[in-house]
Amino acid sequence: MKITIRHGTDDDIPSLREVELSAAALFSTIPSLAWIASSSSSMDISTLQSFASSKHLWVAATNDTPVGFACGETKDNCFYIAEISVHADWQRQGIARRLLAEVEAQVRGEGFGSLSLTTYRDVDWNDRFYRKLGFVEVDPVEEGLREHCAELEKEAGDGHDVAIRTSTVTDAVHPYGFRRFETSWRCSRPGIASCR
Repeated sequence: MKITIRHGTDDDIPSLREVELSAAALFSTIPSLAWIASSSSSMDISTLQSFASSKHLWVAATNDTPVGFACGETKDNCFYIAEISVHADWQRQGIARRLLAEVEAQVRGEGFGSLSLTTYRDVDWNDRFYRKLGFVEVDPVEEGLREHCAELEKEAGDGHDVAIRTSTVTDAVHPYGFRRFETSWRCSRPGIASCR
């Protein structure tokens, strides 16, 4: 089936919850992260509406039914990818890569020189996927990425183990047009930021 990448609209939002929860189910294979799969939480509707209105919500759809999405916002002068999810039935078909390429093409045109995101560094499919796309790990404290530090603090409050979380950014030396780097959470007490 043909997959189309387009901007998301408010009408897509109800379907995106199902996509996000289906994608998160993969974490059930990792005992320490299985809670993510069993969580019924997904992105807040008003947040998704905000991304849609700013044209920073992209949807991968087949027959106009969403099967994946990406969204983001500005953090530390980077374009921060807040979420990228592909429904479990549609994974391993290059959809996430296509979504990221669409995000990159648009935000480069908007003047962004970098992409960033947070993810689990020890989750094999995440690590390989992002590294293949040129993302490298950096320390947000050393790099002065204060908004990324704040994001990791928020994730810690949501139950994520920030000791094994990482974040990413990119620039024009990479073949895809950005230098990508993952910001890791390194501080003396996991879960406590020393970013201020």
